[in-house]
Amino acid sequence: MNGMKERSGPEEPVLEVRGLRKSFQGKEVLAGIDLEVRGGERLVIMGPSGCGKTTLLSCLIGALKPDAGKVMLFGEDFHALDRKERDRLRLKFGVMFQGGALFSSLTVGENVALPLERHSDLPKETIDILVKLKLNQVGLGKAVDLLPAEISGGMIKRAALARAMALDPRILFCDEPSAGLDPVTVTGIDRLLVDQARTHGTALVVVTHEMTSAFRIADRMIMLYDGRVVAEGAPDSIRRSRDPIVAQFIEGRIEGPIGFSETAEDFAESLLEGTDR
Repeated sequence: MNGMKERSGPEEPVLEVRGLRKSFQGKEVLAGIDLEVRGGERLVIMGPSGCGKTTLLSCLIGALKPDAGKVMLFGEDFHALDRKERDRLRLKFGVMFQGGALFSSLTVGENVALPLERHSDLPKETIDILVKLKLNQVGLGKAVDLLPAEISGGMIKRAALARAMALDPRILFCDEPSAGLDPVTVTGIDRLLVDQARTHGTALVVVTHEMTSAFRIADRMIMLYDGRVVAEGAPDSIRRSRDPIVAQFIEGRIEGPIGFSETAEDFAESLLEGTDR
């Protein structure tokens, strides 16, 4: 299969981020992010809404170009490469998008087959077998001929995972994989992700704000707040953190440094804007 190489050992970084910055309309969303992911590692990136999680993920997969800093994938400066070379590196990672992003006009099987048809020289018979194997791994063997509109939200997420893993990537990026799902389905998705990492040595980079899911998946976690990494470590150390930002987020408390709503003063100021006082 094109683009496939021997997997990294546990000590080899497959992803390094150094000094990553990104601004929109003068507002800095990422303020110098540093992180590293090694082969087979399961990294969860968490934080409140608006902290920069999605922007960071978009920079990691090449959907956005950072203003400064580097994204090193497999030892190569991803954003310094030309389009052809970036496409070459993209064959080594998979992306599971938040909404699944399945093509509505294609069956579940055709969605999973798409990366194999576009990026390998395998005959159709072999692709069909691989599609069935991937769908069986996520419990969707009987859904191969169904359209996305004919399956549930949880099944769409599992089909998206099967498609993201079609080329056996070395890194799997997941954007809110459990968003909008019931607790039983969330547990199933989390287990599939962990099994994938353990069985195939795939590095996971999972963006989420769902705490139960985060602690179930991660062997290392980072927390973003206001565009910066405010905590990093193993799940147990994050859970025991006395940092007020981390503790408030994990416990889901309204009171604390993470704002829940405008203060009375802020609201009064907004009401008075443009009036004579």
